[in-house]
This record gives sequence, C-alpha cells and structure tokens, in this order.
Amino acid sequence: MLRKLRGVTQEALADEVAVSRSYLSKVEQGQVSVTLDVLERLATALVVDPFDLVAERSEICKHPAPWNSRFQQ
Repeated sequence: MLRKLRGVTQEALADEVAVSRSYLSKVEQGQVSVTLDVLERLATALVVDPFDLVAERSEICKHPAPWNSRFQQ
C-alpha cells in the first residue's frame, strides 16, 4: 500500500486530504468509492498521478470488459 510505503499514518493522510480517518480506512479497504476531488487530493498528498491510485485496484486494467472485444477486430 502506497501510504504505508511512504511512511504516512492514516491519521496524517486523512488530515492532509481533509477527510476522516475512518473514511480513509474504508477507502483503503475498498468499502467506499472516492470522488474525483478526493482522488486528486490523495494523489497530491502522496505525490503520485491519480491514475496510479486507480490502476492499483482496477480490475478493468487487468481484464478488458467483454464489450471491448467488438472493437478489437
């Protein structure tokens, strides 16, 4: 997990991003989704591209959606 690799606590990151620690915990566990605004603030605080945060969890990146196959001819 990027936050832990950076040596940042949930509390510190939550404060930096202006969300509650419990909300951040739910985000990390995949229990809630974030808005684009929160995603951007998280990326800024962790000094990464927002895409990197999304790609880490995205199944779409690993497995193309079935409807994409009609465009891959």
